Amino acid sequence: IKFLRQGDIDMFNSELAKICDTIKKKNISTGMIKAVCFGIINCIINIVNELDTDEFNDELENMLKFRSLEELQNRLEKMASSICNFINEKDYGNEALKTAMLEYIHENYAENGLCLDMLAEEFSLTSKYLSKVFKDQVGCRFADYVRQLRIKNAKKLLIDTDMTIKEIVNEIGYADTANFIRTFRMFEGVTPGDFRKIHS
Repeated sequence: IKFLRQGDIDMFNSELAKICDTIKKKNISTGMIKAVCFGIINCIINIVNELDTDEFNDELENMLKFRSLEELQNRLEKMASSICNFINEKDYGNEALKTAMLEYIHENYAENGLCLDMLAEEFSLTSKYLSKVFKDQVGCRFADYVRQLRIKNAKKLLIDTDMTIKEIVNEIGYADTANFIRTFRMFEGVTPGDFRKIHS
């Protein structure tokens, strides 16, 4: 699913082949094989629904008429190829993904463990792909964006509240005070304490 959302047909086909090989090698009942097959089809349908297009309706109907695992694999590969072409031609969904990512970051920036892997898990995409989309859509690296957001909120807290530096550090998701002070000075040219004095 991750590879399909990314428009990566080669990796999708590779993963699909592994799944089909595993099914063939194991002594699985016909009912269980059908359940797995319909589970895969359901995932494809969900992605088509996300794309919000009628372009794949005929292919979806055709895919449901498979008579063997091999036939389903062939139909899934063709369907995935069409979906990947659609995604790659339109660079589909990156603007919507950007909005969703920024919303998630702004809601969770105070989490100490916030990282690209968390974001990737949230959106069911690979970290590598998300990193590229983030840089392309936002114009900077994920880590830099989070750092800037935390410093921006720290400045607001330094000016508008009487919170201690340690309290602010905890509030904005930094692991330790020394790291925060070093980063703050890098951005603002002064320590948080001096910044507060200047703006008091």
